[in-house]
Amino acid sequence: MTVHSNDGLSWLTKLERIGEKSAGNKQRVFNNLGHLLNSDMLKGQFLRLDGNKAVGIDRMTKAAYGEHLDENIQNLILRIRRGTYHPKAARITEIPKEDGSKRPLAISCTEDKLIQLAVSDILSRIYEPLFMPCSY
Repeated sequence: MTVHSNDGLSWLTKLERIGEKSAGNKQRVFNNLGHLLNSDMLKGQFLRLDGNKAVGIDRMTKAAYGEHLDENIQNLILRIRRGTYHPKAARITEIPKEDGSKRPLAISCTEDKLIQLAVSDILSRIYEPLFMPCSY
């Protein structure tokens, strides 16, 4: 899904340009990336979410969130812009280990997973060019 914003550039193109700027000037500071979290990008990132993953504390599945995707994303963007978006608490599940003990696993809500994926993609484009080829 390639969707173009008002300036004619797809969100993927914008991310590629950020990566190029980061690679070209390792001292560059990116201080205004909020504009990248727009409807086009979040819809594209929504398609990348795995619909088979466990649901968070709100029990909202990817399919249910997607039923009103445009409305949900517009509401999310509005909360981000106003500074009123706050991630929900993660649902904690105990996972058994081989030795019989258990380890906690935090499961985020669908909306929080969406934001995590989008922000991770933006930050990866900025910092990936700065890593040495031998670093992991």
